Amino acid sequence: MAQTEKSSQGKSPRNRSRLKLVLILISLGAGLAAGYFLVDHLNLFNLRDIRLERIRNEQVGIDENAPDKSGSPDCKAAPDDPRFLTIEAIGINQACVVPIGVLSPDENGSQQLDAPKNYHDVGWYNCQINPVASNRCSQPTRPGDGDTAIAAVLDGHSCTGNNCIFDNVTKLKNGDQIVVERGDGKKIEYTVKEVSVVKLADVDMAKMMRPIVSGVEGLNLITCAGNWTARDSQGVVTMDKRVMVFAARNES
Repeated sequence: MAQTEKSSQGKSPRNRSRLKLVLILISLGAGLAAGYFLVDHLNLFNLRDIRLERIRNEQVGIDENAPDKSGSPDCKAAPDDPRFLTIEAIGINQACVVPIGVLSPDENGSQQLDAPKNYHDVGWYNCQINPVASNRCSQPTRPGDGDTAIAAVLDGHSCTGNNCIFDNVTKLKNGDQIVVERGDGKKIEYTVKEVSVVKLADVDMAKMMRPIVSGVEGLNLITCAGNWTARDSQGVVTMDKRVMVFAARNES
């Protein structure tokens, strides 16, 4: 009779404990499976982006294996041109700066800013480098030249599968310091005033060319961000966002 009463009360405490253990193990297994599924998909997306990045490199002639000339005497510049870029806040130390221009016009007649041909260099926009002779400027804006109407612009790569010079530009914040060293050794210091990430279609290049502070020399940086799901004006695969950094020269 006692045995009958015990059975009618349901499972014993030992059985209930076993059931709880089984449920916990099932939950852990489901969690691990979901985790592995997510990791696999993230890896697939990463591999896809690396593949698209390499396709881009082949199309525009970027050398992934070029040597890093940061701080090297092999990095040369005219006395009043920018030679090295240092941004301690994001680990950039004397990155080599090279002049770049714009590409040939697209079907709408607009011209796209070029980029360095390797992952280590920073490009300085020189408006005299233009395949359309009539669009070349008479004088490019250089860091430290006193021009308060047009900002100096620097461009660098961000990457998925490699370490690129501007990978961490998104981490810059207001107040961070930027130092440009010219070919003559003179150093010009700037303070970051604004950092924004915008969709590729929303990039305002007119703003990129203006100093952020009226009456003060400007130095502006631009690089890619986001996913490899867009195409530029030349039809080349690219990231779908841009990071735009606006800095103003420090008072001497």
